[in-house]
Amino acid sequence: MRMVPLKLLGLLMTVLHLLTANALAKGVCIEKPIGPCLTVHGRLSIYNGNPTLRIWKIGTKRLLGVINGEDTEAPVVPAELRKAEISKALTEGSSIYADFEVCPLTEEKAGVMQYVCIDSVTNVVVRKLR
Repeated sequence: MRMVPLKLLGLLMTVLHLLTANALAKGVCIEKPIGPCLTVHGRLSIYNGNPTLRIWKIGTKRLLGVINGEDTEAPVVPAELRKAEISKALTEGSSIYADFEVCPLTEEKAGVMQYVCIDSVTNVVVRKLR
């Protein structure tokens, strides 16, 4: 029974970091990308494990692990994702769909999660789970 409050605390800490991260709306990647950035239409969700934030590339079976900076559980993200309603929606289990400009931090390999940083985000839509 104690594990549930600890998980909730972890999610709230992640959201707090998303709300208070000191990042610009565009160009927030701290890590040096290994290739050109690209736009991905996907769904951003909080996952148990590391990294906590992941993007599912819609139409594929690929998950992109979002990391940026030293704290992989609460990466620096664009201001659009730090808005209170977006952070609250993530903790409540809603789906965040958007066009993410991601920069690759690791090579893309079959069966292995690729790490990326989110440089910018557009067309954000929040959908509540039923």
